[in-house]
Amino acid sequence: KATIKSVISQTYTNWEMILINDGSTDLTPNIIDQFTEMDSRIRQISLKTSSGGPAAPRNIGIGNTNGKYIALLDADDSWEPNKLESQISIFKELKDIFVVCSYTTVVDKTGSVKGLVCPNRGLFSWVFELLGRNRILFQNYITMSSVIVRREIFEGLKFEEWKPIAGV
Repeated sequence: KATIKSVISQTYTNWEMILINDGSTDLTPNIIDQFTEMDSRIRQISLKTSSGGPAAPRNIGIGNTNGKYIALLDADDSWEPNKLESQISIFKELKDIFVVCSYTTVVDKTGSVKGLVCPNRGLFSWVFELLGRNRILFQNYITMSSVIVRREIFEGLKFEEWKPIAGV
């Protein structure tokens, strides 16, 4: 509920939410139904069985969106109320960028702040520019729920499930 409410509470209101029920066996479908009845911007797609990872639900969600920008939000994450407004304003100001990310506040189950992940503190820019994009494979400062991407980035691309390499 907190995840969905964090989107409904956005100061930027021109959004759509595609909720992928990845074979949940708990009350998730009922909770989602309550929100879809209250807000026409929210849609649910239910998978009969769990896909086993985040890639398939993300691909399905992206394939069912209509917007110019795509933001992913996992069920255990939430957004600050001005997240979309702040990041979309950057896209409108800087026409040649395709990805905008933000800091992430890490909290525990009780809501206590445990730390920050900060991609915009200078270090990230330095690492990316001097060491190249491959450096992100070893130390990633970008969390999935902090990102908004221009839709065209996903044309012809899909998320793939991570599979461990045998013997490694």
